[in-house]
Amino acid sequence: MAPAAVAASPFTDRRRRTEVLRHRHAFAREPLDLYGALLGVQEQAYEGAISARPPAHDLVAYTAEVVVPAVADASLAAGPAILRDSVSQRLETTDPREFIAGWIQGDEQTMVDRFLARASVGPVLEALGPEAAASCAGVRDHLHCPSCGGPPQLSYFALPSEDLASGGRFLLCARCHGSWGYARMTCPGCGEDSSSRLPIFSEEGTASGERGSVVRGLEPSFPTCGSKLAKRAGAICSASTSRLIQPPSQSSTSWPPSRSTCTPGSVASPRSFPT
Repeated sequence: MAPAAVAASPFTDRRRRTEVLRHRHAFAREPLDLYGALLGVQEQAYEGAISARPPAHDLVAYTAEVVVPAVADASLAAGPAILRDSVSQRLETTDPREFIAGWIQGDEQTMVDRFLARASVGPVLEALGPEAAASCAGVRDHLHCPSCGGPPQLSYFALPSEDLASGGRFLLCARCHGSWGYARMTCPGCGEDSSSRLPIFSEEGTASGERGSVVRGLEPSFPTCGSKLAKRAGAICSASTSRLIQPPSQSSTSWPPSRSTCTPGSVASPRSFPT
């Protein structure tokens, strides 16, 4: 009898991609070092959740007790000073179950609470699959994850099935790492679909597919990975790494921003959702 195939851990490619970016972008090594430290913790959390299979109603307690301490240790060991201070102060005064529950329920949260919660909850939800994701609060529509109701963190183009075809565009969830289809030429932040107002920018000298789309007159709004990266990098690309591992610059967790907030100089992006 042939041996059963063993699925590769999604963290293998994420770790490899992080190393590629560390060598390519020296200016980003501090956040990438932090992300690399978090990857080891998250991989253990992912494998532990697969083994333990905690029920959905125990998701908050399980994550707070099993995953948060390791995420905090990695952040204190490899994070920048401002993050280390914020994490240390927060854990001294707060029960981790509070910010874990807040992230799962989609509540307004401080930057450090969202950082700790997202870094801790993500691998557990990814391991447990749709049943656990369904226990999360949130809107289920074209701008939110159909599994957990979470916001998107970036989009990517899938590899096409035929040489001359174009791969579909997908949004990648910031909460459970699920993905869902989305229109190729529409801004997920404000719904703008006029090609004349959606110029595309990419990094010169690279061939891995990172790019960013903006609404003309606004700051860069949404990172996109091309088909060469697809989903294999686990959302680690030049445009999105800082969003994943650093406390965000905005305090609101509302998503999407309304069209009225998409004015010149304002940001229409899910910066409120770090990993």
